[in-house]
Amino acid sequence: DPSRPFQGTASGRHLLKLSGLQPEQFWKAFEARNLLDYWPGPAGRQGDRLPAREARSAALELRPQLLGRRVLLLGPDVAQAFGLEREPLRWTVGQGLEAFWAIFPHPSRVSRWWNLEENELAAAAFLRAAALPQVGEGGHPPLFPWA
Repeated sequence: DPSRPFQGTASGRHLLKLSGLQPEQFWKAFEARNLLDYWPGPAGRQGDRLPAREARSAALELRPQLLGRRVLLLGPDVAQAFGLEREPLRWTVGQGLEAFWAIFPHPSRVSRWWNLEENELAAAAFLRAAALPQVGEGGHPPLFPWA
């Protein structure tokens, strides 16, 4: 369901496991959005398709809503749609997006990044730290735009 990104999926369960939060805590701590408003279909063994032109257009429309927010871009394809490149799990201010942003590896097990235990541990620590200021507080949670 495009209106409920990752909820009830294997990737969503992976995010929950990494965060150490219960589902209701996780969805309170993180606001999630799909970059596209529909599922573009499978890309074989590479997970799901993300049409580059449509993704760039959607990222351009989403940019004003990200102004001044903490933003986690899930996967390099989403980051590329925003015109951003960076090592994963590194917070950056500005540099092409007027927000406090980081690239987070896509939580799908299709990504080979997850094959190394140290990557899994680093991602868990990063996600838990991103959630901490938001659990139990009001305000804007970090935003996950993903495809």
